[in-house]
Amino acid sequence: MKFLLFLIVLVGCQTRFLFADPVTDNYHAGVNLYNQGKYQESITLLQKTVQTNSNSWQVYQILAYDYIKLRDFSNATSNGDKSLALNPDNPTLKALDDKLKTLVTPTPNATLVPTAPSPTPSSTEALKQTSDQKSSIYFSFGGVLPLSPTSFTGTWANGYNFDLGYGLQVAPQLSLILDGSGAFFPVNKSNFPALFIAGGEIYDWMILVNGKYNFDLNDVSFSPYFIIGAGLSVYQSEDRIVTDTTYFVTNNLPASYEVNLGLRGGLGADFKISNSNYLFVEADAVNALGINNLLYFLGRLGLKTDL
Repeated sequence: MKFLLFLIVLVGCQTRFLFADPVTDNYHAGVNLYNQGKYQESITLLQKTVQTNSNSWQVYQILAYDYIKLRDFSNATSNGDKSLALNPDNPTLKALDDKLKTLVTPTPNATLVPTAPSPTPSSTEALKQTSDQKSSIYFSFGGVLPLSPTSFTGTWANGYNFDLGYGLQVAPQLSLILDGSGAFFPVNKSNFPALFIAGGEIYDWMILVNGKYNFDLNDVSFSPYFIIGAGLSVYQSEDRIVTDTTYFVTNNLPASYEVNLGLRGGLGADFKISNSNYLFVEADAVNALGINNLLYFLGRLGLKTDL
């Protein structure tokens, strides 16, 4: 009986060995880290797996995708080649590996269009496609400076602005951003008789569609960009004047409004502070076309969060 039990256990162990999944727990953990955007951590973990199981083509494939995300195309190509050497029947990876080689040895108009990795059926759903569109929200606050015309610069002082937007990445370096903003300019009392102007302000409310292009410097922590936009501008003017100089009685004039075409163009830079958060600084020239034809400088500091 004891001998029979020993044979059953032995056969069970051998069967488990024969049908063992070559993809280790470290591999699955590496996939999860990739899915969370923790590419360097995924690489560290998967390299440990390679040390114990150098015949896992799935591990090399995920390592290749990790390096793509870090824009290390040389290591990405190396790991892609290792995966294909172990498993040549992988047309998806083969096509990507060929594109990677054009980036390691650049050719005119060479572009990388990665596709979703498919190492094993069990991890296909967990692994995101590297070509997925990303969406982001933007919030910023800053200052504004009147530039022209002289009726604008002579009447209104420096003010402030705020902005809230939603962006969608439509290409590796191009995003479309829909944002709403407000610029506030207080009256410049120094240019008026003390007993005439009691106060006032103008507002420029804008809803713009913007195109943002990030320059690729192969540095994931810093990315300069330029941005242009066009949309709707609503000019709002409010004045308070002195109607009785003896008793300093003031009166609010009816607010006036003007709907214009709004334009914006500027330069900025994104600074990565975590996997999905960026600080950005931006300097713009803003033009509200119309009767007043306002032109002002806008500088802002903001936060971008990938969703």
